[in-house]
Amino acid sequence: MDDRLQRWLIRLTAATMPLLLLVLALRLVTLPWFPTFAYALPFVPDDPYGLTRAERRALARICIADLNLPQGPQWMREARLPDGSVAFTEGELAHMDDVRRLYDRLTRVALLLAPVTAAMLYALKRRGGGPAVGEALALGGAATLWMLPLLAFLIALDWEPFFVGLHNLFFRAGTWRFACESTLIRLFPEAFWQVAAATVTALWVTFGAGAIVLGRWLRRTASLPSPLSTEGRER
Repeated sequence: MDDRLQRWLIRLTAATMPLLLLVLALRLVTLPWFPTFAYALPFVPDDPYGLTRAERRALARICIADLNLPQGPQWMREARLPDGSVAFTEGELAHMDDVRRLYDRLTRVALLLAPVTAAMLYALKRRGGGPAVGEALALGGAATLWMLPLLAFLIALDWEPFFVGLHNLFFRAGTWRFACESTLIRLFPEAFWQVAAATVTALWVTFGAGAIVLGRWLRRTASLPSPLSTEGRER
């Protein structure tokens, strides 16, 4: 493989990794274990309107299950509060359907990128061996970690503008704000979302750091110089 092509493959592979690792972190957080974890934390407040943590876990798991269904919020539509009343309004159901569509789009992009990334890694392995694959993984992990200071700054600067701005970016105005007594707000207060953001970030960091460690290990397994490290000398 021509060195110039190999360098571009390394860079292109690395460029896909932050999004792939982010979607992986999101998918792991949108599983039934997460409400149990979040509600067990002391700074996630109890429901002021009387739902127990067990009742909140059950309803939150229904939301998560519907988020992963292609047809939309089916179980949420049938969910009931302890007094027998309908758990979610039509507005809440419509918002969760918007969330599911956004979630599905991100997943589809990742599913399209994953085989492309795998093919590029295979090409690098065939022609450049472990060092080329290691360079791509290490660079992709580094690209992931480079994005974190900006994200951390935005969150630490002021959570409320960050949270509102993120929703306004992806959802139509007026479709995602609900009253304090609505079930979605009772299940997912601000502290819950802060835990979710911190968990996704922690997983993203872990995956990025893991890619760097694996990449450096692969580079050390052979004595061939990295194509990127020789670029300056070729010029």
